[in-house]
Amino acid sequence: QGTWGRDKSCAFHLFSWLALHEIHYQKLVHPLMDSRRPNSLMAKLIHSCEVKYEVFAISIEEYKKAPLCEEKVKDYDPKELQAEYMLSLQRFEEFIMKDFLKPVKALRLPITIRKLFSYCRTAVERRQFTDSEGKTSCCEPLLKLFVLGVLVPMLKDAKKYAGTAAYLWGEMEKKVESKDNGLSTNIAGLVAFLEKTMNCSKFDDSIENRKVKKLADTVRHELLKYVEAQTDQVSDDIKTDLLVDCCLAHFELTPHQVCIPGAMLLTLSNMLRKNISKLSINDQDLVQEICSVRLKEWTTDEIKAAEEEDALYVMTLNTRFLLKEMQMTVCPTTMCPVPPRMSSLQLPPGQRFGPLVQPFVSDDTRFLVFEKVFTEISTDLQSTNFVGLQKELENELGKVAKPGSMNQNYTLAHRITAALQVLAECQSSDTKETELLDSLRHSLQARQMHRASLEQLAAGLRAVELAKQHHEEELQRAIKTMDDANKFSLTLDLPAPLRKVAEDHGTKLRLEAVSALIARRDEFARSDKGGLAHSLVVTYPLKRLVSKKVVVECGWLEKKDVSLMFSLKDGGVEITVLLRRSSTDSIVQKISLSEERLRVLRKADEGDIVELPSPEDRLLSFTTSKLVELLSDAAAGR
Repeated sequence: QGTWGRDKSCAFHLFSWLALHEIHYQKLVHPLMDSRRPNSLMAKLIHSCEVKYEVFAISIEEYKKAPLCEEKVKDYDPKELQAEYMLSLQRFEEFIMKDFLKPVKALRLPITIRKLFSYCRTAVERRQFTDSEGKTSCCEPLLKLFVLGVLVPMLKDAKKYAGTAAYLWGEMEKKVESKDNGLSTNIAGLVAFLEKTMNCSKFDDSIENRKVKKLADTVRHELLKYVEAQTDQVSDDIKTDLLVDCCLAHFELTPHQVCIPGAMLLTLSNMLRKNISKLSINDQDLVQEICSVRLKEWTTDEIKAAEEEDALYVMTLNTRFLLKEMQMTVCPTTMCPVPPRMSSLQLPPGQRFGPLVQPFVSDDTRFLVFEKVFTEISTDLQSTNFVGLQKELENELGKVAKPGSMNQNYTLAHRITAALQVLAECQSSDTKETELLDSLRHSLQARQMHRASLEQLAAGLRAVELAKQHHEEELQRAIKTMDDANKFSLTLDLPAPLRKVAEDHGTKLRLEAVSALIARRDEFARSDKGGLAHSLVVTYPLKRLVSKKVVVECGWLEKKDVSLMFSLKDGGVEITVLLRRSSTDSIVQKISLSEERLRVLRKADEGDIVELPSPEDRLLSFTTSKLVELLSDAAAGR
């Protein structure tokens, strides 16, 4: 009871929010809450009120409060009222078994919810929880997630999920708000029944409620089968999808952006700051640095002001982080593919990738030897207890260990001997046969799931290979487009079809005169056919670059009258160090940076330093980001 509440558990609240998000309206909310669908739950609730005039209440006190019972309370004596209540319970049971369970069991949950349920079921099975009767129950938590996280919130806020807020019929909002038609009372009665069915509170111990308790057990059993069926044939491929999607994102040229309201950002910052001790993933956690060092704790007034401002902040996700980070691993804590600096696993120096595919590891190795023995022996085992199994294994051992026998197999004999030792330990420790069978079953299921994940990964890798080829084709098209645009900019020579259409219509195109002027003058720096060539040249005093922290170290040059001339050509840059003496400039040194070297420098982190011409023969030290920014401004004419 302390866990299953939106106000008590963050994880439960997050699940309920996700399940009832508008992305799931069409597949989850509408089949149940659309009153215009004759077989929906809401349509059945309306029919019970407006046509059958039924009252749903699980206690006599609630029955008396119902609007449809006002006249009965006044006119009937206690015995007659009790009889009417018992009749309403019978009708409520009929509604639950027919009109409630049928639309609920016909609902197919969205794939995101089913995958989440599959992940939860696997985690529960691994920990082998048991119910109050000592039986292993892996779907009990899933049932509570579904009923208390989906059905109950949906019914409690029926005005929202059956009205215009969920893109449904607006008239339903008036019906839910009305106190005279009994709809809100019946919805409240159904909600109370579901909450008590999930053991959130006890049923009344009166004799008349024994039938309700029995009904609750039946409903619980039916919904358990429904939730279990929703997880069947659903593979837990979240980890595989994360890895494959991470690889696919590196071959996408379109940036991925997220829009977040300012108030939400401030609230998220405060939440992370408050819980950073639980969220820190390593000693140099980036989130901890941002929230605790760079950002302050936002006040309520500041958050309220951000809500009034109602501004959206657009964030571009760095989905192609490998182009800059050059390292990746799957974090053991979050199970997400991330750079090592954002993971709890640190890579050794020089290693680019951590373990991306987890090997299969059995959680229970006590009976592992039986897996191999049972698959290798030739006899079909018939025993139902440890004593019979021991005799059958001893007989099999005699066959494979007999010298000169056709069935002689010393490897199998060794394994059977080890299995007999484990069997003796089980008998001495009063281990139950079901424990052995459950362990083997869980192990086989785990192997099957691991194999399925490997098959999914293989399919994902094929998709990555196709994305790689598509990315290469897109790059070639982009290069061709850029080359064509560059060639056109040199001459502004219009395509022949365009000139012909203009000529046919007697229209003179403006670019024709400019193109003719360029052709006559053979304008320098625009022609790639010999003649003059030029490069963009800008010169800055060294002291100015030092003051702007573009240059952070210049040795003996600092006290001299020195200028740096940057000559941009062929995609690279040539830096000429000029020393002025008596109104004459002397060249101290020329430093060349190729286009490829500049491309590497653009990927450097904020605050990185580059030593030129080389670390061994350093003359100048630049702040890499500021140097790249300086060159970009120069190329753009700023």
